[in-house]
Amino acid sequence: MRISVGIDIAKDIHWVTAIDSDGTIHIDRKVENTPTAIADLIDGLRALGGTVSIGLDVIGGIAGLIEAMLAEAGFGLVHVPGLAVNRARQGTVGGENKSDPRDAHTIADQVRMRTDLRAIEPTSEIDLEIRLLVGRRRDLVDAQTQRLGRMHDLLAAIFPGLERSLDLTTKGPMHLLTRYVTPAELRAAGAKQILRHLKTGGGIPHPENSCRTRTRRRGRTSHQRARRAHECAPHPRTDRRSARNQSPSLGDRP
Repeated sequence: MRISVGIDIAKDIHWVTAIDSDGTIHIDRKVENTPTAIADLIDGLRALGGTVSIGLDVIGGIAGLIEAMLAEAGFGLVHVPGLAVNRARQGTVGGENKSDPRDAHTIADQVRMRTDLRAIEPTSEIDLEIRLLVGRRRDLVDAQTQRLGRMHDLLAAIFPGLERSLDLTTKGPMHLLTRYVTPAELRAAGAKQILRHLKTGGGIPHPENSCRTRTRRRGRTSHQRARRAHECAPHPRTDRRSARNQSPSLGDRP
């Protein structure tokens, strides 16, 4: 007898449905995401006899424990993507009403009827490490993008001309903003003092050589824009302080 199992994955409680080749339901219950509950499920699946194929709608993450224990028990695992589950469920009576038991039954039906589902291979230690590193990298990039967006918004509210002229993905402009943000601050400093400040930030490797022109140009450009700017915005102290506080963290690129 061939048994097809569908598991609707959740953080705390999974729902499991097991059907045979005729669609008769043999198991239809919730399973807590704990080793004890999953071990009881494995015993129940073995008691059914026959060949057991199990479909999961989520891989890794919250499904990591049950995925690892089922694979270790020797069951064949396949991935039934959530989009395929939703489309298949909508084709049934009442399928517009989503529920965990309904989704688990739909996954089991997909396992029973389809032969093109992708098998879930056992995850090695190196795969887990790469997955963690990629996830960490993605989090850092997302956080950096959010900080850049906030910085652009703050600077555009204080000094739109300077915001348009600076590349906030490089270290030099970010070091500039740790001290000079408003047109008044840039005018009072002057081009030479701005240049000295840029050189002390470490954002320009060798200011005495190839980057000297770029450094001077950035200092002159910032000062010239400040001279042309009008103090028509109030520039609240909170905005200036927020812009300066954001600058050091944005200099550390992921």
